[in-house]
Amino acid sequence: MQIISCAGYGGTGSSVVTDLLREFDKCLCYGNYEFRFLQMPHGVADLHERLTNNNYRLLSDAAISDYKRVVDYLTGSKAFRTRYSPFFGGRFKEISEEFIEEITSISWEGHWYYHTFSTSPVSRFFRHLLIPRMSQVLQKRLLKNPEKLQSYPQQRIFLSDISSDDFCAAVQTYTEKLFNSIDTDPGVKNLIFDQLVPPRNIERYNQYIK
Repeated sequence: MQIISCAGYGGTGSSVVTDLLREFDKCLCYGNYEFRFLQMPHGVADLHERLTNNNYRLLSDAAISDYKRVVDYLTGSKAFRTRYSPFFGGRFKEISEEFIEEITSISWEGHWYYHTFSTSPVSRFFRHLLIPRMSQVLQKRLLKNPEKLQSYPQQRIFLSDISSDDFCAAVQTYTEKLFNSIDTDPGVKNLIFDQLVPPRNIERYNQYIK
């Protein structure tokens, strides 16, 4: 299966070219949506940079957590907007979580300040300020050693110690699974996506696709 993508600079007609390719035989075209998960902010390329060129314990968690939020957004929801789910057989989130597991060396439940300021203002107030403060007050009244108890909300912390080559191999497996999840007719030889790669530094993104 050949993967083809059109790139543009914003309002320059890449989707028109993608739609034009729909007229050719043996082509399955997804020109009605932009597939930017490799290149968008906090997307795969950003994750690659942060995990292999500027990584340590806390930044590792921040990078992976940011990409998980990208996945949640791009997955969408049945109640509002489905986004990527229909294109990949409803498996975009499932396959993305498999990729995250593959690049994660170890994880555990914990808390650090990034969890607080990376959440919404409402969640920050209730889950990270009001409820922990109320919990501390109750612990002081009911327990002898309240300082030993954790009152902040716990969530999964990710640590990754992956090389650049291993990361690219994991992304190739990731994108291959996504492409294979698409229900195509036997005669289709070309999968066509809009904005899968940017119009500059394309060589960097070619390493993410077999």
